Amino acid sequence: MSNEESVFEHLSEIEDQFRSLCHHPYVARHIEEPEADRDHIIFLADIIQTPSMDYKEKEERILSALLVQAALDSHEQVELTAATTDQMRKNRQLTVLAGDYFSSLYFHFLAKLKDTRVVRVFSHSIQRINEQKMRLHQKEDVTLNGLVNCIKETEAGLLVNLSHYYDRESIGCLASLYFGLKKVKETKKMKRTGESSPLLEAVTSRDEAAKESPTLLQLEERFEKDLEEMVIKHQFLLSPILKQRIENILNGESPLIEKG
Repeated sequence: MSNEESVFEHLSEIEDQFRSLCHHPYVARHIEEPEADRDHIIFLADIIQTPSMDYKEKEERILSALLVQAALDSHEQVELTAATTDQMRKNRQLTVLAGDYFSSLYFHFLAKLKDTRVVRVFSHSIQRINEQKMRLHQKEDVTLNGLVNCIKETEAGLLVNLSHYYDRESIGCLASLYFGLKKVKETKKMKRTGESSPLLEAVTSRDEAAKESPTLLQLEERFEKDLEEMVIKHQFLLSPILKQRIENILNGESPLIEKG
């Protein structure tokens, strides 16, 4: 990727491949198919790299990570959605099956690579993310630090662990703050539209040690402060597209970048 145009070309290729992998005509008639998060692709492309890695291998590892996220999102959607009609129950069952299908696809990609160490990174990350999601559901620690750490792990746990594996820890740390801030901003929008989520429930609960949970605004300010500090410290590591992405979210703009 020698310039931003080639970056966009590769982004579009990966998005198209992800869409093709996840598409099933029958499932598409009943539930919404997942879309690849372009932010995830950008961070993954920056994290997953070694001197000997060719583009095809890198692409398959990125797709594996996107499929893991799709599986996690599908199973979380099942947990958050009540089924009160036969059609809703059918959709719920299809969502579970779709999540299992995405999981099988990522295993297929990783098996082809024959890299048992990176498979362990994926497996450990999935376990930790699910554990943290359960902690959030159960409101085990709704202090400011507790929620910040929980959000960072649920939103970017795989990226952080991959960054350790590929010696890109600074980018992994930036990812945890970026996606944490993104999650809080999305949750603020959900609150305005009357929707619910485990994070919203957590910030409205009470904690004996903290007396009360932090507000979404406090969480947002904490993530913004930490992200700004990390950007200053590691700005020399940031690619132009990643730098623009971070600047956009810190300025309250949509992180989406359209090709000109």
